Amino acid sequence: MCGIAGVLRLDGAPADEAVAARMGAALAHRGPDGAGTAAPGPVALAHRRLAILDLSPRGAQPMALPEAGLTLVHNGEVYDYLEHRAALEAAGERFASDTDTEVVLRAYARWGLDAFARLDGMWALALWDAPRRRLVLARDRFGEKPLYWAELDGALYFASEPKAILAVRPDARDLDPATLGRFLAHGQQDEGEATFFRAIRQLAPGRVLALELAPGAGPGSGGLRREERAIWRHDPEGARARFDYARPAEALREVLDRAVARRLRSDVPVGTCLSGGLDSSTIVGLAARRTPRAMHAFTAVYDDPGHDERRYARDVAARWGCVVHEVRPAPGRDLVGLLDRIGWFHDEPCARPGLVTQWHVMEAARGHVTVLLDGQGGDELLCGYSAHALPYLRSLAARAWAHPRDDALRLKLLRDAAGLLGARSTSVAGDRTLAGHLARAALGRVRRAGARDPLVSPALARAAGEGGVPTSSAPPGTTPIDRVLLDDLLHRSIPALLHHEDRASMAFGLEARVPFLAPEVVDFCLGLDFAEKVDGARTKAVLRRAAHDLLPPSVAARTDKLGYPTPIGRWLLEARAEVKERLLFDFAERGHVPARTVERTWARFEADPARGEPWLLYRWLTTELWLARMVDRPPAPPASAPG
Repeated sequence: MCGIAGVLRLDGAPADEAVAARMGAALAHRGPDGAGTAAPGPVALAHRRLAILDLSPRGAQPMALPEAGLTLVHNGEVYDYLEHRAALEAAGERFASDTDTEVVLRAYARWGLDAFARLDGMWALALWDAPRRRLVLARDRFGEKPLYWAELDGALYFASEPKAILAVRPDARDLDPATLGRFLAHGQQDEGEATFFRAIRQLAPGRVLALELAPGAGPGSGGLRREERAIWRHDPEGARARFDYARPAEALREVLDRAVARRLRSDVPVGTCLSGGLDSSTIVGLAARRTPRAMHAFTAVYDDPGHDERRYARDVAARWGCVVHEVRPAPGRDLVGLLDRIGWFHDEPCARPGLVTQWHVMEAARGHVTVLLDGQGGDELLCGYSAHALPYLRSLAARAWAHPRDDALRLKLLRDAAGLLGARSTSVAGDRTLAGHLARAALGRVRRAGARDPLVSPALARAAGEGGVPTSSAPPGTTPIDRVLLDDLLHRSIPALLHHEDRASMAFGLEARVPFLAPEVVDFCLGLDFAEKVDGARTKAVLRRAAHDLLPPSVAARTDKLGYPTPIGRWLLEARAEVKERLLFDFAERGHVPARTVERTWARFEADPARGEPWLLYRWLTTELWLARMVDRPPAPPASAPG
């Protein structure tokens, strides 16, 4: 895990290495173990190193392959690098290091752009191919590692984080109104290639972008040939031909166990995040079985009802003899300062208070381990969220309607409907059934519509409506629930969660790895019959069967879903004075949300926190802090920021 940055002169003139160095300095937190730059012609590259494999100087970057004219900066890990190294050595390649980075270099030298589709890993990279005058930018299949770019004044800038581009081009910090409007109105973020900055874009996950400078290329992109290709596509039919779905639990266990085994490859200590939920607990069990020493596990605990999962995490730790590190987040009056620090590392405001809990978990891990395994992705692949209940039941009802004589199918529909809608779940909204939570949410939407308080200004509403959020291209006949799961993976959920995972871990010099997003695991789960994913009130039923011997009974029987629960309502009240000032004066005066909407929402929350909307207030607060830090003036880190 590292940070990368650079600039390509589109006129073909020599690039300024000092520009790349300034960009790399803005990413120092991503790579505390070393820094390097190179300027091989019209491109200048910078790298910040977090050493994970081959800790010697042989692993330093930028890494070059002089005989092929290649220079690479690479952020991430290729987990099957040993297998590819063996194949390349058999083909005649000779290696000078034990890194996965050199495997990427020699794989490209041997296989060209086709190399990236062969690799199992997470990465964002920039590779300069001097003989072809080609810059290659590539990102892993599901976007675990970030890569941003901006084309400005005859140069293309690229980096792991927007702040590195803004370090040399502060004039690029103009807001994108469509992105801001969708975020303020709906909490949408990281759902496409757009960012909160008008001039800065994300390279889409699973994309390879090759930019070739034509001889005598002039300013602008007229002399630039672009080639873009995808390295992954949704192929459920291919998955059904590849995997043994006659024994789904056993097959899932096999692919997930292989994914964990590869993600334990490291020359530095590896630990796990542990919420006490099904996904992270399964990862802990699979990892602990393969680790000779006691696994370090990191979890957050709260005393608030509906937010504390410590008994589940402790049961898992006891089952596997883990060394548990419990952290109790309590920002108190420093909430605003904490959110300011977090916003700096995330380069954007945030709609999910759970990232504050995640921040503290990562902070607790620093100094104990350098690599963390996490359970992100299990919910999106296996129907883990309450929002999946209705599209799942619609899909099952359609199947039952198409097979009216299948009594077992009708019985499953009745059992799953009663189980999902009647299962009790504790959350910030209280302890009630899922049907009760859905009814309360619908009532809240009606009440808000009746109040006629617009969530964004007319200008932002128009901008947000002009740019549509991308949706996944699923094959004809895809069921409603399978379409929702694919959208969650590619657009609605996973992109934002991976953004948070990357930034929170990198702020503390850690590498986070997510086995559920291994290509083999994703392909298997997307090809699996949706009916295998739910059994009565038990979501992710196939995973429960696959991990039955890994989980303590308390976790195996859980039907609630918390997921980095955070008592944000209480925290807002504990920091009431500064929060109120930031919202009612600073944020309201900007006009992005009508002032009366801000004032009424705060007044309702302050009068009755249990019926208020703390998540909405949190969204506005993080927006105000981010605007003040990143947009109002040239970005500068908070004085107390880690790294």
